[in-house]
Amino acid sequence: MNNRGNISSKLWLIQNFGEVKESDKAAGVLFSGTSTYHFDKMLEEAGLAVGDIFYCVNEDTQKTCDLLTLYHPPIILLCGPETTKEFCPEVAAKKKPFEVSLDKQAGSLLQSPKIMYPHYCIPVWPVERIYQDWSYRDIYINLDLGHAMDELRFFQRSGNIKALSQYVFVVEPTFDELQDYFFDKLFKTHEPIACDIETLGHCLRSNKKSKFYGHPGYYYVQGLAPSPNEAISFSVWDYTIEQLTLLWRWLDQLLSSVTLIGQNFYNFDLVVLEAMGFRPQLNKIHDTYIRQHLLWPELERSLQFMVKQYTRIPFFKDEGKHWSPKQKNTYMRYNCMDCVATYEVYLAQEKEFKERPQLI
Repeated sequence: MNNRGNISSKLWLIQNFGEVKESDKAAGVLFSGTSTYHFDKMLEEAGLAVGDIFYCVNEDTQKTCDLLTLYHPPIILLCGPETTKEFCPEVAAKKKPFEVSLDKQAGSLLQSPKIMYPHYCIPVWPVERIYQDWSYRDIYINLDLGHAMDELRFFQRSGNIKALSQYVFVVEPTFDELQDYFFDKLFKTHEPIACDIETLGHCLRSNKKSKFYGHPGYYYVQGLAPSPNEAISFSVWDYTIEQLTLLWRWLDQLLSSVTLIGQNFYNFDLVVLEAMGFRPQLNKIHDTYIRQHLLWPELERSLQFMVKQYTRIPFFKDEGKHWSPKQKNTYMRYNCMDCVATYEVYLAQEKEFKERPQLI
């Protein structure tokens, strides 16, 4: 098959030969016939010109990587799940038994270990997905292709790809570190604080025949973020009785006085926290789940979707599954990511509420 388009373009679309439609194989180029019409129209609606993109068929990954290295396109659309796994194997192998899924990875800013220059790989669905579910079309245009457009425009202005945000996470702190964080950061901030809890559930709670089925798990890890770039995560059981007495008092003082940001907070976190005796103020809680319903009632309200909608944070939600206290450090980092991601979503929602004050 032949490639098509301007090979010097800064935006490439790559698709493995095995994922190419039979009609495209017969035509000898990607996106032939009606696929070309629909994809070109979606590109234009995303703010991209048809001439902005180069279509590349991957029949030999090494040769394709050599071609990429020669022309250095900074933004690469990986079309299809197998193409994504071919160029970003670390996504597929984050944690077993999880497999790469474009329902999760589509639109994420990934980097391929096979491409040795600064770039972003953005997984996208083949156009046929739109034929199967036309409601996904707006998401495809505004989020998946929209991310590619935003990154491309930044590169065209600056000559470099835009770096991902860097975070400062404090996990498994000593009691002295925890005390300093509370008194030097959390108690002194005048900004809202993102709050997220993680529970330790029974291993059989997913089994409908188990008496533990439906149990939310036990309050185990607490995450707090005073800004969208920093967070702390700690276990509420890991210290001495005397230290825990002080910690729970500090936590109650904080939760009962500051404005809190949370995802699905009213349905989950608040229920657990109140059951443990904490007293968050209901009039000082911003739940991004409910806010999404007010702003975009037709869209998903999961944090996974809102992170894709509002941020540049690559998909990370599978990192929090199937954990045990033996992987406590990793789980606390995941808890911190939840906090800063929720904070970033909240700030983006605030801008939209200011643009649409009738919703407030």
